[in-house]
Amino acid sequence: MPNIRLMQASGHFLFRYVTGPILIRKVYSWWTLAMVVLQFLAILGNLATNADDVNELTANTITTLFFTHSVTKFIYFAVNSENFYRTLGIWNQTNSHPLFAESDARYHSIALAKMRKLLVLVMATTVLSVVAWVTITFFGESVKNVLDKETNETYTVEIPRLPIKSWYPWNAMSGPAYIFSFIY
Repeated sequence: MPNIRLMQASGHFLFRYVTGPILIRKVYSWWTLAMVVLQFLAILGNLATNADDVNELTANTITTLFFTHSVTKFIYFAVNSENFYRTLGIWNQTNSHPLFAESDARYHSIALAKMRKLLVLVMATTVLSVVAWVTITFFGESVKNVLDKETNETYTVEIPRLPIKSWYPWNAMSGPAYIFSFIY
């Protein structure tokens, strides 16, 4: 059960292993999916508007692929949740035959310990990556080069200091819109 709690803490919405009201968790999971899809569409909008600059196009393509993984993970898990629950049920089931009880319990505990170590390692790496990604946002200037097609001059434009370059329908330079964009 500790592995399932770790999976829930890392963002997997396992509703069968939850005690208490499930409606709030389902609303939260739908809200998270909607916000990730909205961010994905905003990244695609930024990809379309900055298709002229090769550096921006490369960075936006990598970010788009990163968010494609997140959207795919959410949708794949929602569609195939029965298979995940069946697999987790098999992992939690022990062999009840007396001949195999001792060795099964020993190997089951070894396997659970290895899975827990791997899960903790993946979660720690993810947290460190997020901290590094957010921290690197505050280093360097927050500008991009724009080419003026009429005069063929390059000038710099200030952009929001956010971890994800995206098209925002609001002014994300400062104020509450910046805080909302940065936090979520």
